[in-house]
Amino acid sequence: GGRLVVTGDDVAEYYLKCFLPLCAALIEPMDTWPGAPNSEPDPNATPNPNADPNPDAKTTSRPPVDYPDPSRPLHEHTPLARRMALRFLRRQQMLRAVRFILARRPDVALTYLRSSAGRDVRGMPVWWCPWIHDVSVLVGCVHHGYMKLDSFRTDPNLPTHKESIQVHVRRVFFEGCARRPADPGPSPPLITATATSPTEAKGGNGDGGGDSGGSGAASASSAGENPGGNGFLPGMRAQAAGVFSRADAADEWATAVAEHFPAQKLLEARIENMCVELTKPLPFGNPLRVRHCVLSVPQPRLDEFIPT
Repeated sequence: GGRLVVTGDDVAEYYLKCFLPLCAALIEPMDTWPGAPNSEPDPNATPNPNADPNPDAKTTSRPPVDYPDPSRPLHEHTPLARRMALRFLRRQQMLRAVRFILARRPDVALTYLRSSAGRDVRGMPVWWCPWIHDVSVLVGCVHHGYMKLDSFRTDPNLPTHKESIQVHVRRVFFEGCARRPADPGPSPPLITATATSPTEAKGGNGDGGGDSGGSGAASASSAGENPGGNGFLPGMRAQAAGVFSRADAADEWATAVAEHFPAQKLLEARIENMCVELTKPLPFGNPLRVRHCVLSVPQPRLDEFIPT
């Protein structure tokens, strides 16, 4: 038989004219659905010439579907399908807001991520830096798809790449520790943060630790030389005696810490909070304005999935 050829325009037309309208209809109250017992017929509705004249004969034996299916009528969708439709529409709204923030509000986003609200990294890995890794998640959502974490971790151009995280951990916890003098005294040397630094140290008074997001350590380059020589581990051991007694132990710790990555649910909550805060200045009714969402579709009961 012939092969089915589907173009990008065909997919876009199906998405815009079939799938999205179905998801929007599924999240409406059931008593407003066409054909519902309490609904009134729409006098302006156009009759469908392809409609089955006797639909009950075919649909009575068909089980309902647990996902949005444009080929099935609304009443054949389970509550699980309705929740899935609501979640899909919510993610589409979040993705539009992410694109808007990256294109129109990048400076505002960085300011927010450096504020106390954006720097709240409770539950995140110890190395998480908001203005590096939260931005990486936003860019990854646009380039790879919403919350495709596996792609975020394998893209070498993103700071959430596995090797990039290991470099980040060593730079923050080892180089930052090795290049700080043990006793800075009353006149500490200047510490200047590089353009790609994950933290911004504020001199040598210890205030830079808070700017490192979840790491709690400053990544900076000192004007002086590394007291431990060319490698960072000797200097690190000199400054953090008793933490790592061997270089291989420090390397194992860095490798293990770099493997930690936040769960998808936690990342979704962070992105939602960010989008809510950054789209607040938009007027009510603007489709790009994000508000905290409460799933209003009832959850399916357990007995609906237990055969009788």
